[in-house]
Amino acid sequence: MAGLQYGETIHTTFTPKEKLRLDRESHNAYDKYAVALYKQDKKVGYIPKVHSRIIASLLDNGVELDVEVRYFDKDKEPWDRLWVSIWQVV
Repeated sequence: MAGLQYGETIHTTFTPKEKLRLDRESHNAYDKYAVALYKQDKKVGYIPKVHSRIIASLLDNGVELDVEVRYFDKDKEPWDRLWVSIWQVV
């Protein structure tokens, strides 16, 4: 799941298996473990706080992660419309 209410997603759509990018925001004023989600160069949201500490820790320790769209429904609430899969690059 990814929170889209804080990104630039008003007209953004996603397709299954589309690759996205994570960006660690260690200086974020609201969450020191914030991890932003990008589609190309556009910030589209954040990894939810309940999961961000784990993802942030992996990124902070140099673990390379891949992200792809699992599910998108533009009619759902912003915090529930995009689900992503994240895994370690081996």
